[in-house]
Amino acid sequence: MHYRTYDVSGSRAYWRWASSFTRVNQVSEKEQAPGTALLKLFDSAVEAYDDILWVASTVGPKNLEKTVTELVRRLLAKKDLISDYATRISNIYKISATVAGRRADEHKVRRLLYDAMKLEELTDYMWDEARKRDNSVSFSNYPAMAKNFVKSLLESGGNLRAFYKKVRVLVSEMAKLSQELLSEASDNLAIIGILPRKRVLEEFEEGLGESVPDVSKLSEPVNDNEGGEANQ
Repeated sequence: MHYRTYDVSGSRAYWRWASSFTRVNQVSEKEQAPGTALLKLFDSAVEAYDDILWVASTVGPKNLEKTVTELVRRLLAKKDLISDYATRISNIYKISATVAGRRADEHKVRRLLYDAMKLEELTDYMWDEARKRDNSVSFSNYPAMAKNFVKSLLESGGNLRAFYKKVRVLVSEMAKLSQELLSEASDNLAIIGILPRKRVLEEFEEGLGESVPDVSKLSEPVNDNEGGEANQ
């Protein structure tokens, strides 16, 4: 799993390894400014990654309907932020590659931004369907909105398992690509002395694998059809 700690002001989230960051005292304030800006961009990307991980690490009961409802709830809570998260991570990756004299992998960047765009489209669809079913629910009541969407999907004859697999693939790939780009960005920043080299990503990668539900291992809903509990 990844770790979080805070600086003296308590306003910025960092991985534990980032707390050992040090600047070279001999350089002038003018020379330090670009490094400070890069560190802020990196910090913003880490915070974005934290939120992507929160969605990707959805763990619900071994009941398909309840698991999907929880995943939808988390996506609705981040409805208008998904593309912004991908942009923050892409930006620090590309900028860090440039300053380190490396070539950025534009294919990975495009994949991340595409996944984010598709997820936002799906989240807009979830939102609209939930509101159609019951527009009296508060916009910020994500649990109720999620339940409304799942019920709407099931009542319309939608395939809950197929929907889950579609969303799960996008969320998982976005988390994986975000991790890879952020890892490479931190390596780039280490080359120019902004960050020390980290030793946490391998542990986090294993944790992500354990936390992502395996669709094949999820139990079927109570009924044989995809309606499950919502039709009862």
